Amino acid sequence: MKIYQAVRNPYIDANQYVMTLMDGIDSVHNDVEWGWGLEKFWMDDIYDYDIIHIQWPHFLLWFNRSPRQIEKRLSKMKEAGKKIVSTCHNFEPHYCIDIDSKEAYDVVYKNSDMILHLGMYSYEIMKDKLPNVKHVILPHHTYDSIYNSLPDRNAACRKMGLNPKYRYVICFGAFRDEEERFIVKNLANKLKNEGVFFIAPAYRSIEAKNFVYRALRKCKKIWSHNYDHIIITGDSRNPVSIGMTPYYYAVADVALIQRKKILNSGNISLAFMMKKVVVGPNVGNVGLCLKETGNPIFDVYDNDSILKALKKGFELASDNYGENNYLYALENLSSTIIAERLYGYYKSLLFGNDIVD
Repeated sequence: MKIYQAVRNPYIDANQYVMTLMDGIDSVHNDVEWGWGLEKFWMDDIYDYDIIHIQWPHFLLWFNRSPRQIEKRLSKMKEAGKKIVSTCHNFEPHYCIDIDSKEAYDVVYKNSDMILHLGMYSYEIMKDKLPNVKHVILPHHTYDSIYNSLPDRNAACRKMGLNPKYRYVICFGAFRDEEERFIVKNLANKLKNEGVFFIAPAYRSIEAKNFVYRALRKCKKIWSHNYDHIIITGDSRNPVSIGMTPYYYAVADVALIQRKKILNSGNISLAFMMKKVVVGPNVGNVGLCLKETGNPIFDVYDNDSILKALKKGFELASDNYGENNYLYALENLSSTIIAERLYGYYKSLLFGNDIVD
């Protein structure tokens, strides 16, 4: 099989989602040849591939292309016998007002032969909306091929210069809007007298383009840490390195998904593998996953609900509930399991094999 992934380069991308699935398949099967590069989607080389797999449709608006051009391109590929696969990471880009970007999602999904869903929430919605497309479930895997050990908490605290006597909440991922920052700031304000700190690497970008800005950034980070109890360690573009990620989770008592608008989150499966309790919104596939695994959920429109859910998270963490999440991840979300499932979906498209969901 020759499979094209519609991403720039999965081996240098900060998001390891595509790379780890490709490597997971390659570790077991030797009959797949991969391709990538957004420019290739618009070149004749694309017709050398059997499957065109689109992850984030708005990426295809490369070189000022339009949704109409994407649709024509997909139509030609299908006429040539190529199979179109898409992964439903989102219904549309987060906090996006660009009409073309939103339309790109509609165009790709309705022209897909198969849509991969990370949970039942999007599966049910899109199955009704696009009944002529094959819909299947592919949960988000754990990145266990990258992170295979968790440091001791005290050692992690020393590494990060943090005091182990305090409790820490890890808020991984980008902060996309002020309403997400408000969730964390509001919680931090209510819990600061209880010895709780929020580790939010990408909470806010603070420029450091010269000496003055660097000094100002340092002062802002110190103020945020000591006064707001929000620990900012990175920036919105490159918050945490792969090597440091396990230390962040080792320090944390609880992981918080600081979203109001969300469909999926790879931070859940990552935190599960790191043996953490996860607190998140009762929204989309995220809410379903957390409810099914017994992790606390909150109403995004109720600040008291968010605080209550986080306190419940601390209770579960003290009862070592993170071990349950870890076992669930091992049994259901390992890279090997999910990559093999994806391989089966690819084979079913090309050779008509039965799909086992």
